[in-house]
Amino acid sequence: HNIGNPINSETVTLETFEAQMKWLNDSGFKSCTFDDFINDLCPEKSFVLTIDDGHKDIINKFKEKYNITKE
Repeated sequence: HNIGNPINSETVTLETFEAQMKWLNDSGFKSCTFDDFINDLCPEKSFVLTIDDGHKDIINKFKEKYNITKE
């Protein structure tokens, strides 16, 4: 639910999140858009990243860090 300073069990640190993303990448997984997932267009080893209940500033930080420009 949240990326940042852990305030409860629903929050992961940025370092933990980065390690999880690195593991996915190192394991050969590729990200897939939600639209492609719904239309069954994702490759076999793929994942869809969702951040529900995310605060806009956290999502913006994530986009900036990973150079994501598409809304």
